[in-house]
Amino acid sequence: MKFDWPDLSALQNESDVEQKLVYPLLVAEEPFGFGIAPNEILTKKNIRRLTIGKGSDRKSYFPDYLVLVGGIPIVVIEAKKPEEDLDEAYREARLYATEVNAIYRPGINPLTKVVATNGVRLIAGAWDHEKPEIDMSHAEFSASSEKMAQLHGLIGRANLQRDFARVSASIKPNRIFKPRRMIGGIAVQQEEIG
Repeated sequence: MKFDWPDLSALQNESDVEQKLVYPLLVAEEPFGFGIAPNEILTKKNIRRLTIGKGSDRKSYFPDYLVLVGGIPIVVIEAKKPEEDLDEAYREARLYATEVNAIYRPGINPLTKVVATNGVRLIAGAWDHEKPEIDMSHAEFSASSEKMAQLHGLIGRANLQRDFARVSASIKPNRIFKPRRMIGGIAVQQEEIG
């Protein structure tokens, strides 16, 4: 499935950015999109609301999309209407990633990628860096763009699979026991109680 970038005039509000730009881009086949299966994308309706920020800036928040690979959150995506501030959207998505990562054991950090867009601009980067690695304008939204290639390097299917392999290897137990070994082995299991 080829993805045709919508004109800026088609993006009037946040819902337009979500439905006409972000979601089709996520599910479109590579190199036009990211080739993410629809069942790996959580929308607002299914995303857990978390409290982000500190002091008087604390608020309850959930992003527009969360990309899961093997049930593990890897990418958080925030969409805004075309005239809204993207830097604030990126900051909120980073704070959300921090809260999700805090749920896991120290050092695991599955939610490592953050994307924010208002249709006019798209910024993306790592959850633990203040400045985004990629900052692209609507004019650079094409499969042949250098910025799009960088975005594929960040959140492309192969990179998401690598992130999933890293996280799943770190959360699986080092040693697996059969239940009977946990109670002392076959000798204990066959012991007769008078």
